[in-house]
Amino acid sequence: MCKSDYHIHPLNHRYWKTPPAELKNLALTEDDRFWVRNVVEWCVYERNLHSIALTDHDMTQSSLYAQQYAKENFLNLHIVVGAECEVSVPGFPPDKNWAHILCYGTHVLPDYSNNTPLPEFVDAARVLGAYLVLAHPVMYPHVFDKYHSLFDGYEEQSGVTPVFRPSTSLPVTLRKFHNSDFHYQHDLPCRSDPRLWTNHFVLDV
Repeated sequence: MCKSDYHIHPLNHRYWKTPPAELKNLALTEDDRFWVRNVVEWCVYERNLHSIALTDHDMTQSSLYAQQYAKENFLNLHIVVGAECEVSVPGFPPDKNWAHILCYGTHVLPDYSNNTPLPEFVDAARVLGAYLVLAHPVMYPHVFDKYHSLFDGYEEQSGVTPVFRPSTSLPVTLRKFHNSDFHYQHDLPCRSDPRLWTNHFVLDV
C-alpha cells in the first residue's frame, strides 16, 4: 500500500510571517538545506513513505531542493512541490478571518500577501495549475462551510488535532487527507508517533 504525507515543514517556522513577496526569491541557506535533507531521509528510511510534500510557509524552495536531492541520490520517493499559504477570509471577526491553504503542484506561487482574500488567492493559484487543499479546517469550520467548494480536498486529520467532521454533505470529488503537519526542530520521532498520520494514496501533481 502506498503511504504519503502531504503536510511537512522541514524549516519549522523559520520564515513564517515573512511577507510572501520577500520569500519569492529567497535562497536557502546551508542550514536550511541540511534540515530539508534530514527530513527527506527520515521520510524514506524511518517512515517508509512513498510520496511527500514539503509545505513550508509561503514558499516552495524546500520542495524544489528536496526534489533535486532525491533525484541526485536515487531516493525512491515521490516529492510533490508544495507550500502552506496564509490568506485572509473576509466577512468574519479578526480572530476568525484567516485560513491556511496547501498549494500543490506549482513551482511558483501567485503574487499575494497574507491579506489577500481567499477566493482571490484560489483564482490566482488555479491559473498556475495548483491543486488546493484546505489545511486543518477543524481550526476554522466556518471557513470550510463557506468555501469548501473552491478546494480539491481538505484535511480530515492533521497532526494531533481532532478529526474534522463536516457539518454539511460534500461532493464525492472532495478528497480527504490525513497529514502530519510535522514541524522539524531537530526532533525526528519514530514512525509510531501519533503525530504522524499518513494517507494511503499518491497525489499525482
